[in-house]
Amino acid sequence: MNFAIEFINTVIKNMKLSAEAKRAEPDGSVEVICTENADVYPAIEVVGDDTGILIGHHGETLDAIQYLVNLALFRRAAGDRGGRESIRITVDIENYRAKREETLRALARRMAARAVKYRRNIFLEPMNPYERRIIHSELQSYPDVSTHSVGSDINRKIVVTYEGTDKAPQRRRGGRGHGRGRGQHRDGEVSTPEAMPLPTLDEE
Repeated sequence: MNFAIEFINTVIKNMKLSAEAKRAEPDGSVEVICTENADVYPAIEVVGDDTGILIGHHGETLDAIQYLVNLALFRRAAGDRGGRESIRITVDIENYRAKREETLRALARRMAARAVKYRRNIFLEPMNPYERRIIHSELQSYPDVSTHSVGSDINRKIVVTYEGTDKAPQRRRGGRGHGRGRGQHRDGEVSTPEAMPLPTLDEE
């Protein structure tokens, strides 16, 4: 943990920002688990005057810092002859991650309601794997909709699909199209001509 804090503080210092990384106060109701498949990890909190810059657009800068510190920890553990297990670290600023999760869950419910109202598929903007899991989880039990991801790498996004009994059949593109699933390209991505325009996370 000390190595991770020092690493982040070095990054902040090199960026010439007024902020500091420190060990986050643990939540007494949550047990911090440090195994490879854990859902809750030790947390580092960044405080100071320039924390907004460190969060970035939709948390992209914060995610980059978290990625770098975990990569540094992994390499340090791999080079340790003692075979010490690497620990994943969560980096947060002003409880941003919890706020972002609630925003995403609200977005998921809003887009699902729109899919049901218009009986059409809804594309969300590209998200990282962690944020996509939140959307999938929130809509797992939502009536008359399902979710799946399309695209690759940084352009991978979620489609909220209307699954009601009155769902309009999808139109086939081209004249033949034999040997393919309905509305699918050769690369396996789903084509949804009826989809609504791409909403953004800032859309009301």
